[in-house]
Amino acid sequence: MRRLFPALMAILLSCGIVDRDQADYLMWDKGRTTWAFLVSEGTFPDDTFHLVSDTATDTAFGSESADVYLDWEGRREYFRLAGDRVEKLTDFSVYPGGQVIPLQYGFTLFMRYPPVLGNTWNDTSRGSLVYQGDTFSYYHAVSGSVDSILTLSVPFRENVENVYLIRIDEHLFSDLSESRVHRVYYLGPDIGIIKAKVGPDTFRFADSSWIEERLVLELFEIQR
Repeated sequence: MRRLFPALMAILLSCGIVDRDQADYLMWDKGRTTWAFLVSEGTFPDDTFHLVSDTATDTAFGSESADVYLDWEGRREYFRLAGDRVEKLTDFSVYPGGQVIPLQYGFTLFMRYPPVLGNTWNDTSRGSLVYQGDTFSYYHAVSGSVDSILTLSVPFRENVENVYLIRIDEHLFSDLSESRVHRVYYLGPDIGIIKAKVGPDTFRFADSSWIEERLVLELFEIQR
C-alpha cells in the first residue's frame, strides 16, 4: 500500500484573493517540508501517508543538478526546474540474467510550470543499447494537462480557492519491463499538493505483472 509512485507561495491581497500569477504552487524552496495525507480511498482507508520534500544538493544526485527530491513513503523522486519545465530524473533499467542494463538515465519532462488553465504537454523518447550482442530498446512517453481551477475542501483547510487540477500519465516500455502510471494532482497556492489521486498503475517485469490500486490522498497537516 505504501508503494506509490508519484509536488508546490501565494501573495494574499487584503481582500483575500490569491494572485495566481505570483503564487507558488510547488513550495520547493521552503526547506524540508512534510505533507501528511489521509487516505480517503484505497485498501487502508483513514490510514496516513507522508510526502517529504527537501533540497537535493546533499544527495547522491546533486551532481545531476536536481533541485529537490520528493519522498513518497520511501519511493524517492528527483526533480529540477528548467525554464517552464518541471523535469524528473528518469532511471529506467532492465536486468537480463542479473545484469543491470541502464536504458535511460537523465531528466525528462514531467509537467509545465507555472500552471496555466488549458495547457497540455506531451514528451516522448526512445532509444536502444547493445550489450553483449543483444539489443535492448525502450520507449518513454509523458502526457499531461491543466484541466480546471476550482475551490476544494480537505481536512487541512476548507474552501481553498484557486486550486489547479493537473493530470499526468507516464508510460515506460521495454521488452523486459513496462509501467503505466496515472496521477491527478490538486495544487493549492502556498500549500502545494492538497489532494492527489494515484493510480491505478500497472507494472510488468519479465513474466510477472501486477496492478497497484488507486489511492485518493487528502492533506490534513503540513510540517516545516
